[in-house]
Amino acid sequence: MVRFGIRSYGGEIQPNPAMNAAISTEIVRPGAEPGLENQPVFRQSKTHEGPSVPSGLRVGLIGFSEPYWNRDYVSRTWGEAKSLLSRLTALREIELRGPNQPLMSPADVAPALDAVQPGELDGLIVHCASFAAGEIPLILAQCALRYSLPVVLWATPETEPGHIKANTFTSLHMFSALLHRQGVHYKSVYGYPDGDSGIGSRLDQTLRAWQVIHGLRGARIANIGGRSPGFYLCNYDELALRRRFGIIVEPMEVRELLRAAERVSDDMVQAEKRIRLKHAMIRCAAASTVDKGIRAYLAARQWSREGGYAGIALRCWPEFLEQYHAAACLAVGLLNEDGIITSDEGDVGGLISMLAQRFATGERETPTLLDLIGFDEKENTCWLWHCGATAPCLGQPGRRCEIFDSPILSPEAGGAIGPAISLGIRPGPVTILRFGGPDCGRIFACEGKILDRPVRFHGAYAEVQLPKENPVAQPVAESLSGGWEYHLSLCHRHHAGVLREVAAWLGLPCYCPDPEGKPAGGFSCFSQFPK
Repeated sequence: MVRFGIRSYGGEIQPNPAMNAAISTEIVRPGAEPGLENQPVFRQSKTHEGPSVPSGLRVGLIGFSEPYWNRDYVSRTWGEAKSLLSRLTALREIELRGPNQPLMSPADVAPALDAVQPGELDGLIVHCASFAAGEIPLILAQCALRYSLPVVLWATPETEPGHIKANTFTSLHMFSALLHRQGVHYKSVYGYPDGDSGIGSRLDQTLRAWQVIHGLRGARIANIGGRSPGFYLCNYDELALRRRFGIIVEPMEVRELLRAAERVSDDMVQAEKRIRLKHAMIRCAAASTVDKGIRAYLAARQWSREGGYAGIALRCWPEFLEQYHAAACLAVGLLNEDGIITSDEGDVGGLISMLAQRFATGERETPTLLDLIGFDEKENTCWLWHCGATAPCLGQPGRRCEIFDSPILSPEAGGAIGPAISLGIRPGPVTILRFGGPDCGRIFACEGKILDRPVRFHGAYAEVQLPKENPVAQPVAESLSGGWEYHLSLCHRHHAGVLREVAAWLGLPCYCPDPEGKPAGGFSCFSQFPK
């Protein structure tokens, strides 16, 4: 069972199996291709093509009140809050657990928590339906600390004139203060559960951040061959990644992958090539390198499915070039197109950045790993490029991608060799991300939009224009002066807010400009503890 939180790994937590008749659990769940011949299946892979949408997330919702307050008002606001959370969790394919009504006394809290099985929860949302006794947040704090649960405290504004009906903000204030003194990591939100307040977007952002962390927590990734020679920034701290995320890195050998590739039948290669490269322009000097790229792709795909890997960090040279006599770029691009997220040059931190974006977009977008190669202050753009390992599905609409000899292996350097993918990445809003350091202990992120421009360089290329409120020189200066890696994960859609929240829950330093400010309406803040 994968769980969210800064958990101790000293022992497995056993959830309380007790259930309470007063508790209703609302569950929303989402709706193999044959492998290579004579290849053993070691483990059942997570999905047909790669890691599934992280729908295993379990979130608890509990409301608190006291019988002295206006019960009609409390019941109405609680119902509205639960209705909003039910819609949001159904949209994100998240299991929502909790009681049908707000709890009215401290004596009700422990049985209710036992019934929703906090040891199986990945987060807890607490609705302050009215002012309530101080014993309640203390019981909550004990539960949150025991099970490493992140907590969201939410109160609905009370603005109707006349008598105070529930004193909700005071309850939010007291709950926040008591959880803070107990050392619980929490987020406080305040706003109406209707479409105009912005609270829905804030809560949805929290759920998406929890999905990113849940998706990374316990993920198994294959590091095939380690890093490429001289790529010191691709080094990683395996124990730190296990401690921070629960990520398991399994080292493998490039030569084993190349041997598996050689065993793939010609019929499978030709069938796959007809399907996957049907519309591509193939311009490699040696057509045999394209077949080799397909073989490597099929072998790595089978490895991923058998091992249930969330992603692959592949040492793409020199073994591929010197022993296999073909570039790995095409294989990496096709794996990413399948949803088997793969980084080249053995970059584990780059892979984790790509996986985070994959989860942040609900597995709806495909990331790619690019180099920052230049910028233009006048146009407020940065130029991102890599040699040809980007998924073909990211190409500009109406333009055929090219399969060609790698642009960095010219005849002057010892002979052209393919296959690599050349395309301009399609225009639209994007987010740039990097988990930095060998321990992935900090986050660099910014948003922008890819412009519809001619492709300047062979390989994968994008010109990203940042918002005018975020001059491009600032993130470039941060990247240079802060010692950030030059491999950056780029993914369509804006989701920097989700990444900022991921950093907040994990307690990571974050460079992430927010030129648009806070979402309209509502209010939220995180707990702050001394560094």
